[in-house]
Amino acid sequence: MTGHDEGTGWIGSVAGMAVFLAFLLLGAHVLVHLHARTIVATAASAAATTAASAQVDHQDAASVRAGRQLGEERARALLGANGAAAHFDWSGSSSDLVVVEVTVAGPRLLPPTLRRTLPAGDLQRRAAVHVEHFR
Repeated sequence: MTGHDEGTGWIGSVAGMAVFLAFLLLGAHVLVHLHARTIVATAASAAATTAASAQVDHQDAASVRAGRQLGEERARALLGANGAAAHFDWSGSSSDLVVVEVTVAGPRLLPPTLRRTLPAGDLQRRAAVHVEHFR
């Protein structure tokens, strides 16, 4: 090995490491985002199921509001720290169908310049459950 060959692989190694770390960050972002979407979907389903239960008198508006409040509390508990900032939209509900749309801020792993190209905004999940009736 001669003196002028020393350090020639350093630039290539640094570039390779940067590309590796970029793909690692991208993979972590996708996994965390998918996990968060699943959690929000589960929370929306739990809220709708609670509000549609047979324990709620769906002919009484006050009972329906109380059932929705219980559903929101259950969903907020499932969402953990993000539950406090969650938004619940029940406007699609009817007398036979409970529909809730839950909106939560999505995870932020990437720097702002890369966030514009990948899904990193708010997470919205919708759940619809038929009202339970005793036979």
